[in-house]
Formats: sequence, C-alpha cells, structure tokens
Amino acid sequence: MDETATTKEFETQKQTASASESKWDSHPFPHLQSEPNSFPQPESDPFAGLPKARTITLPGWAKVLILLLMAVGAILFFLLKNMDFGGAQSTPEKTVKGFFQAVKDKDPEKMILSIDIRPEKLPEGVNKEVLLREWKKALEQESSLLISYEILSSTIDGDSAIVQYRVVLGQRLDDEQADPPTVEQAYNLNKVDQKWYIELYK
Repeated sequence: MDETATTKEFETQKQTASASESKWDSHPFPHLQSEPNSFPQPESDPFAGLPKARTITLPGWAKVLILLLMAVGAILFFLLKNMDFGGAQSTPEKTVKGFFQAVKDKDPEKMILSIDIRPEKLPEGVNKEVLLREWKKALEQESSLLISYEILSSTIDGDSAIVQYRVVLGQRLDDEQADPPTVEQAYNLNKVDQKWYIELYK
C-alpha cells in the first residue's frame, strides 16, 4: 500500500469519526431522538396557585416568654382548682357554722345542704323531703329558733370528724317569758367527695 492510499484511508476514517461525534453532540440519547415525549411528564401540582406556606421563626426571648406563660397558667390552674374560696363545707367547722347560720336565717333549703342525706345515714322513712317538711314547720312555729352559736372544738379522724358546739336556742312564740336555753353538744360529720356533711342520726 502506497503512502497516498494510506493518507486517503486515514482522512476517510477521520471524517467518519467526526460525523459520528457531531451526531452524538446534537442529542445525548440518539435512540430516543425520534420520541421526544418518551420521558415521563411531571403531574400537575394540586397546590398550584396557592400562596406558599410561611415559616415563622421566633426569637429566643419570645420562646422563653411563651414557656413562662404556660408555666404560670399551669400554676394558676392548680391553685384555682385546690383553693378554698370559703367553701361552706371545706372543713367540719365550716359545715356546722353554715348549718347554724341557715337555721338563724330560717332557710331549710340551705340547712339541708350541710346534712348527710345518703339513705344509709338516715333512719327508715326519713329522707330529704321529710326533713325539709319538718324543718319548715318548726321554723314557722318559732320566733327565733336559734339566737347564737359557737364552735368549741373540732377533731378529724380520716373521713370522720366530731365538732363540739354551744348554741343559745330561741323562744317559742307561746313562751316569750322563758329564758333562752343554752345547749352544748357535738355533731358527727362525714367527708364525702371532699366536702363535710353532718350526720344527724348518730
């Protein structure tokens, strides 16, 4: 083979390689060039058109303030839940005082609130309605059923308590000249659902 033939063959191979490189440069995947839509198309965005969500970053002092407010709120809730707002039955003494004050005020509806009216604590045939009826009758017959009262002592033993008291009773309408009697006795009380109730028949 002479030098001229060799040179022509080399030039022919060079042109063929150049054409091949040009073809690959025009499309990286020539076998897909005839199918431009062969790649999977992205689905439409269901949130298109909606404003983008904003991320709010709080400064350090704001986070501390929020934590402090939450702590204060929890403390206030605990205090309010457990605070004694002068509840009439939060202690045995308050229950007895509330009962006697209702007697002085001639208010049987308030009197009954201080009494343990559970069936097992009342005699047979006695219930709330019977007590209210008898008390209303007694209050109508007395000008002043109770003049004064005084708590002498209080002893608590678990869910039971004993309260010693002294009362000055009022006079009957038909016996205004008699001296008002003074009585010292004790009430037994039971604690039910965090409240104290007088057990009348014990």
